[in-house]
Amino acid sequence: MFCFSQNLRPIVAQRPNVFRKIEDIWPQIGLTVDERVQAGVYVEGHGDLWPEHICLTDKPFIYECLEFNRTLRLTDPYSELSSLGLERAVLGADWIGPYLIDTPEPELGPRPGHFLMAVHATLHTVLRARLCLAHLLQENPRTLEKWPPLGKWYLDFADRRLDQSRASSRMAKARTGTVETS
Repeated sequence: MFCFSQNLRPIVAQRPNVFRKIEDIWPQIGLTVDERVQAGVYVEGHGDLWPEHICLTDKPFIYECLEFNRTLRLTDPYSELSSLGLERAVLGADWIGPYLIDTPEPELGPRPGHFLMAVHATLHTVLRARLCLAHLLQENPRTLEKWPPLGKWYLDFADRRLDQSRASSRMAKARTGTVETS
């Protein structure tokens, strides 16, 4: 646990608001996702889409889905695009995410509203931060210096996206007197 006490706690302690903000909007997330499931938007997707799972040919091909658990493959396709865009943003190509979201195939269904897009990005980001920081729990982590800054980057990104989702939700309420649900 040496790595945990020395490296993990300070990173998580810097961003306690990320988890509090997620808890605050959790009921709204559930309603929004339920609405999209009922609308038939969810599909059997990849389940863990990373850039290395895509072959960029004339017609892009996605391979190596999560074969062991169908439930993990059931997703909003825009969530997977959000995840893929996030991984490109880490490498400095932050233009790819908006491009993927703005130019999808028609069969993906209606695009979610700003609130849900920010939520998709936030939840993927928090998961990625958790995966980074989990490396620090190993007895002798490889490339120890890589994980704390990357985990912090993800948590900082999540915090910004949560602020965007809350602002989108407030604007939708002000415009319509209701909560934005898609």
